[in-house]
Amino acid sequence: MKSFRWLATEQVVERILTLRSNRDRQKFNDFFSRLAGDPEGLAQDSFDDSEGNLYYATHYEHWIITYHIDDALKQVILLALEMS
Repeated sequence: MKSFRWLATEQVVERILTLRSNRDRQKFNDFFSRLAGDPEGLAQDSFDDSEGNLYYATHYEHWIITYHIDDALKQVILLALEMS
């Protein structure tokens, strides 16, 4: 199975840039790369919107990450990064 690429929305990028240390930012980069390797396997929850689009959520440390998987483009689109 080919690994997916990950893309982040502006909100996610802004949240990551607020982290104080490069080490914390690198930890997110590493986690996002793992997530792209197995996006459905790392999902802890899933839900549909009113149009039937499927979204996933997972926890990482004290964060909740919401994302969408685009199978056709092989992309994991990181939509939101919120404190849990």
